[in-house]
Amino acid sequence: MGPSLKKIAARAGYSFQAVSQALNGTGALKDSTRTHILEVARRMGYRPNGFARAVRTGRFGNVGLLLSTVKLFSYLDDEFLDGVHDALAERNYHLTVAKLPDAELTSGERVPKLLRELAVDGLLVNYTHGIPQDMIELLKAHGVPSVWVNSRQRADCVFPDDAAAAEDATSRLLRLGHERVAFIDMFGRKTPDRHYSIEERRAGYRRAMRAAGLSPRVIGCDLARDDWISTWLDARARPTAVVTYSLALCVPVIVAAERRGLRVPEDLSVITFASGHAQRVGLEPTTVRHPWRRVGEQAVAMLERKIARPHKKRPSVPVSYEFVEGTTVAPPTEA
Repeated sequence: MGPSLKKIAARAGYSFQAVSQALNGTGALKDSTRTHILEVARRMGYRPNGFARAVRTGRFGNVGLLLSTVKLFSYLDDEFLDGVHDALAERNYHLTVAKLPDAELTSGERVPKLLRELAVDGLLVNYTHGIPQDMIELLKAHGVPSVWVNSRQRADCVFPDDAAAAEDATSRLLRLGHERVAFIDMFGRKTPDRHYSIEERRAGYRRAMRAAGLSPRVIGCDLARDDWISTWLDARARPTAVVTYSLALCVPVIVAAERRGLRVPEDLSVITFASGHAQRVGLEPTTVRHPWRRVGEQAVAMLERKIARPHKKRPSVPVSYEFVEGTTVAPPTEA
């Protein structure tokens, strides 16, 4: 059993109230005072009693990250986790990760039990698309403060601003003088369970093209066909610039262009969406970089406000992408 607050106060030379504030991270103590009290408590073997604090305050100091077992529906980037972790640490919160099958996420019995067992003050819901409506209603009914990440909800949501990023990338190419700009999409047909970024990147691209008085051209990647690139790259009026949905599409486009004797970026400019630092493919791709760390940080900040006022809806927050200059963009060399 560790020392009492009264013994720590006597050893540190401060009042019981000051010691309580220092150990609980409250009050307006000077940094030097708080540091001294914490050091004295540490030397005396003090360990905080989380259960007692929860009983006293009604808070667990813990946030849950809710995921689906279907990886496609709960993509997790390392930078997102870093942003969440660091933002929670600043607020003296811990993180508990829960991964559940859809059957349990939509169970009227299982989810409330899960939330009680996790002992969380709030939830970050990283369930990005194909979201069962029953799950949304269940979380609302259970009343745990929740913030959605990387999906599109009308409120209480933080997401990367894909439409604005695609519009900006396309506009950069247009300002360089490109007119035949295409958008390369990994998905050819529309389905209801696709991630919102697919349609929003297309929409942002189309918006920029139409604002310039040009006709949009969306090229769908058909991985079942070996000639999906040649059908447009070998055409006489081929694009002089492309925006690709992902790095996985950027690489084969660049390789195919160079095999045909086309120079990147002189004959074909390429901008791609990518997470983190885009891998090198002989060139350094010009990149629209996902803002995963800032998504994590802002999601925690919103959840903190939700925990304080659970019933107040918060406007959803779009997070801007970062444009990273590379070596795959240049003015067109042909009319």
